[in-house]
Formats: sequence, structure tokens, C-alpha cells
Amino acid sequence: MATLLRDEGLISADQHDSAIQAMRRRGIRIEEALLDIRAIDEIALLKVLAAKFKTRFVSTEKLSQLDVAQRVLDMVPVKVADRVQVFPILFDDSGLVLSVVTADPDDLDMSKQVELVSGAREVRTYLARPAGIKAAIAKWYRRSYHAFATVAIAAPDALGDLYARGVMDVDRLGGPPAAPAESDGREETGAFSIVTLPARREPPTPPPPTPIAIKLPPPRLGERDFVETLNVLLSLLESSRAELRGHSPAVARLCRQMAERMGLPAAEAEAITMAAYLHDLGKMGGYHLTALNVAEYEGHKLAAQKSFSTPARLFETIRVLDPSFSAVSSMYERFDGSGFPARLGGKDIPLGARILAICDTYADLTSNPRNPFRRVLQPNEAHAALAKHNGTVFDEDLIDLFRHAVTGGDLRQKLLADRPVVLLVEPDAEDATVVELRLMSHGFEVQVVQTADLALAAAAGGDVDFVISEVELTPFDGFELLRRLHAEEQTRSLPFFFVARRFDTADVNRGFELGATEYFPKPAAPDVLAAKLRRVGEQQASAGAKRGVAGSLAELALPDLVQVLAQSRKSGRLSIRGPAGSGEVHFSEGAIVNASSGRLQGEDAFYALLEIREGDFSLDPTFVPKDRAITGSAEMLLLEGLRRMDEKGKG
Repeated sequence: MATLLRDEGLISADQHDSAIQAMRRRGIRIEEALLDIRAIDEIALLKVLAAKFKTRFVSTEKLSQLDVAQRVLDMVPVKVADRVQVFPILFDDSGLVLSVVTADPDDLDMSKQVELVSGAREVRTYLARPAGIKAAIAKWYRRSYHAFATVAIAAPDALGDLYARGVMDVDRLGGPPAAPAESDGREETGAFSIVTLPARREPPTPPPPTPIAIKLPPPRLGERDFVETLNVLLSLLESSRAELRGHSPAVARLCRQMAERMGLPAAEAEAITMAAYLHDLGKMGGYHLTALNVAEYEGHKLAAQKSFSTPARLFETIRVLDPSFSAVSSMYERFDGSGFPARLGGKDIPLGARILAICDTYADLTSNPRNPFRRVLQPNEAHAALAKHNGTVFDEDLIDLFRHAVTGGDLRQKLLADRPVVLLVEPDAEDATVVELRLMSHGFEVQVVQTADLALAAAAGGDVDFVISEVELTPFDGFELLRRLHAEEQTRSLPFFFVARRFDTADVNRGFELGATEYFPKPAAPDVLAAKLRRVGEQQASAGAKRGVAGSLAELALPDLVQVLAQSRKSGRLSIRGPAGSGEVHFSEGAIVNASSGRLQGEDAFYALLEIREGDFSLDPTFVPKDRAITGSAEMLLLEGLRRMDEKGKG
């Protein structure tokens, strides 16, 4: 952007360099840096940007005078507005068009997110200054009426008379740029136009305080404490569901991830989460009834038609759950309108039902060996299976968002994880529940499987720190499980604990001969077991045995990876491999200290790696950097790298 202004003669070479330095030093956008050093006034800057994006702009002064209806604000939750830095200004009911201001009008991902959360059929973007958008969010969402006081509003210079007269009415704000007419008195300048907004409407002066009687609302069921209660109750209730043990809590976690990613209001997120906990109540027969297998198999469909309303009937006296039951009762509707019970289609299906259908199916595909594929699918396989039903069974927009929310979220959790993961191999559901809950209270994450073959598959995924196993397993026993795990390079050093009914001398000796870390008789005290796990974990950590993380750049892009590692002060070697190139970035307590890519080293290598969009990454936390060739902060490196990419794209 600064280079474009310099080349067009709007700023000098010295101003260009000063703006770049200010951007790097203060960690601000280039637009704000240009305005801070007074290289250009706001109107002239917005004019150039509007021409570039082929849109209209709203100046900070006019933005500060805006009057937005509360219903328009409610269409975009404040969390979404903060996250994507967008501010809603007008909604056209006739065309279901939401107009917003943003500093990045061509950001399609932002537009898609706003469209999803607002329910608008179309989102139209208008340009505004980043600091102005931030102040607008503070003023109208948080009632900080002096938010604009900290934003320098540049007075228009040569464009003053044009700005004062305006070029369009507020009634036409939602429409496309109009072709200039011979006698309408409007002015268009190139590809941009200036939006005239309503006059400022100052907030009313509050009356002097007077004593009032405050009537507190009754306690509301459905807040976090009730959700946690559901988590415990459903975990116990599903302890005997064989392959579906813990299914509903897993679906609830996925639904909450989706709700948080979409920035839904807290009450709506809680309702969808509760729907996930309750969706299988009364349906625990021979079939597991997901949106996918109900659509695929007639037997599943008939069973679902008989039981879809059962959760609502079981809890019909708890009125606060009504929003949750609308999601549960509609989870077998299909996006193409051929589902049941009401043959709803598209966005007419409640949002909670569309989210629940996806999350329930994904959890079934990735944990239930009796799913339609008759095997547990890997996450990428499950996403591909869901994608085949885009626009028919599932909402294709939500499918895409789900893939990014779940895979990206899982990778972030792995990168940030401090909770050790225990694989509990226990065929007795009651014993497994007792140990699982107690270990979780000690800060462990617990995965439970009931058979030895499932344990092998889970451990091979590389996300396990400890194994606790019974000896008496199927299709082979715990001793054979230990032998096979220690025969593989990836799981050779995995600590293995036996907690078994068989405790004679021969069994104990055999366990230790095969490499078991400890051998406990049943019933083992969970507190003692947790303490032993913690000691073994500390010994591994002191020896430098840390588990790495690997993934796809499609799931978590390199700029996001760098931010996660920098903000969490991680150390290690981040390796990047893709069709466009490969290389390494070295981290030391969150700081980028070196990078290499082919013949490039240091900052140049880092900037080259940022251009890799497709490929894989892996983090080796045991790697200790030796040399420091980069001194700039991660934020500044990212800003400069993205600026270079932007300039390269223009060239």
C-alpha cells in the first residue's frame, strides 16, 4: 500500500520509509502508520483504497456520527465483530442484504463468517479506517461514547466540498455504485465514492439517579453448571454403550467449538451444547441414528421417525430446554428439503439442528467402528465423507467452517497442550468410568477404549503419553498389546501400566519382562495411580522426551502457526514441506531465532516460507537452536512478510 502511494506520487520516498518503520516498531497496520506520521490525510488515503477495492468508503468522522439500529447490531455478535474487525451499519429487509464497514473489503472469509452468523443472504462491504472500525465497535457495542476521542480524524482538504455535499443517500447505502446521471447532482470519482451517513444523534442525557426497586430474575437453568452436570450424567449413562461410550459429551464438545468459532451469543451456544448432550436419549436401540445413516438406510430412517421426539417428551416439563429440543427434533431434516419431520430445507432448518447433524455424524465416523464405513475413520477421511453430502444432507457452508474449526482447533490444542493424555484400555465400563473421572480431576486427559485392537490404533496416532491397561482383553490380551506397542518405533518408549485382576507372580514378572512401567492389582487407588503417572511424566520431561505435533497447512496456515507458537512461548524446530518449497523455522521461548529454506537463511528464508500455502508441518519440541540470525519480533516478521507478499501480488 505504501509503495503504491509512493509510486503514484501521493507520498515521498522518505514518508514511505518512515511509515514502514512505524508499522514495524508499533505493530500497527500500514494505513494507521501512514496517518500517524501525517504522510497523507484520511480522505485521500481512503480514496486510493476504495479505488483499489472498487467500493465506497466511510470516513472516520462520518462513522462517528452514525446511528445504527439495535437489531442491526444484534445480527453480528460483538465477538465476531472484534475477531474479524467488522461493523454492521445497515440491513435491507427486502433483499436480506447486510451492509458492513471493514478495512479489508475483499476478505471473502470474513464475509462468509458474517453471513453465517447474521443470517443475511448477502453481505456488502464498505471501506473504513481500521482505527475507526475499532472505535465504532467500542462505542455502539460497549457503550463507550468517547471511543472516537482517541482517533485522530483528519479534516478533508481539497476534497472538502465534495465530502460535504456527499455522493449518495443513506437509503441507497445497500445498493451497488450507481452510474452517473446527467442531472442528479451526484459526483463519482474513479472507482470510489464517499458514503453520506445520517447526522449524529447524541446519546440522551441520563436522568439524575433515583432510588429504584430492583427485581432480580429467577435463577436460570441452562448455564454452565447445568451443562457440566449433563456432562457427568451422560458420561455415566453412556458407560455401557460399547463403541458409543462417551459419544454425547464428545458431540457436545464439537458443537461448542462450532458455536464459539461462529461467535454465537452465550445463550444460543449453551442451547446447542445441551442439545448435543440430550440428542440420543431414548434412541439407544440397535441403530445409532445420525443424519448420515438416517439418510442412507431405510431401517435407520424408520427408527429415527419413531424416536426423534423422545428427548423432548422425556424433559417436556423443563421449559428452559425448548431451544435445545428444536435442534434435536430437527436434526434429521436435510439441507435439500427431503428430510423429516417437517421437510424443512436450507436456512429454514434451525441453526442448532444443522450444527448438531454435522457434529453427531463426525463423532460417529471417527469413534464408532459400526458406522456406515464399518471402521473408525481418520479425521481427514471423516471430513471427506461429510463433504460428499454437501448441499444434500448437510449445510455446505457449515461443513467448510466445521473442518476449519475442528482440525485447526485440534492442532492449536496440541500445540498448546500441557495436559498429559492417558489411553485407558478397560473392557469393564464401570471400572473405566471411575478411573477416568478421577484421572481427569488430577489434570489428565483420558481416552477410553475397550479392546486391544482399538488401543493399538489410538496409540499409533501419536497423541498418547501413557497407557493403562487390563490384561484380559479381546481380540488379544494386554501382554500382546504391550509387546506390539514396544515393537513399533513410534510407541517403543510409551510408558505402560497394568491395572489387572490377574496379579500372580508369573503374570507380574511377565509384564515387567515385556517392559511394563508398573503393575497394579485391581482395584487400584486412582490417586496413587495419578501420582505415579505424574512422576513418570516429570522424569520424561527432565530427560527431554516431548511429543511433537504434525499437521497440514490447510488446517492451520503458517502465519497462524507462528502466532500460536510465539504467543505460547514455545521452543523447537518447525519444519515446513510443500510443493512450492520446504524449510525450517527455529523458535526459542516464542522468539523466532533462525530460518532456512534452500539457500536462503534468516529473515529472507522466513519470508520465502510464508509463501507456502499447501503442504505439511511438524514441530520438534526437543530441538534446541544454536545460532540466532533473526532479532525482530514474530509480529513484525509476519507484518513485513505479508506486506512483501502483497506487493509481490500487485507486481
